[in-house]
Amino acid sequence: MTTPFDLLTEQERKEIRLPGGSLMTIMLEQVAKVAADQPLVTMLTIELEPGSAGSPRHLHPGPVFGYVLEGDLLFQCEGTRQMVYREGDVFWEPGIDRPHLLAANPNPDRRTRFLAVCVGVQGQPVTQFIEASPDAAKNSGPLDRIIGGSLS
Repeated sequence: MTTPFDLLTEQERKEIRLPGGSLMTIMLEQVAKVAADQPLVTMLTIELEPGSAGSPRHLHPGPVFGYVLEGDLLFQCEGTRQMVYREGDVFWEPGIDRPHLLAANPNPDRRTRFLAVCVGVQGQPVTQFIEASPDAAKNSGPLDRIIGGSLS
């Protein structure tokens, strides 16, 4: 059974030879919900020092598509199992109502760098940090309280 977070395997990736000889490889195709008619797309890189736990629990206003540039990334969104993505892997998260729980560097000796393309909403921060409620571990009901910190 596939989940929304499964990757295209090496065999499923599509290579297309373009006029002029260039080679285009489709690494990820994903239908995703977008919260705006004219979304704001932000491309950024995130660097995690060796052994870094990464950022606290947070939410994005739309889907995020990522590519691991260097190292390993321990990753998890609410409702999914933890995954380790390695250099050259692609991943995505739906955002909107699915909190991002974990993006850590499991390697104590090497940094992790990844590229994230965030599809958001104009005027909203690309990341909002969430304070977990005491009942968060027991249920996966409505979102916990959004706290003041955000990344624009």
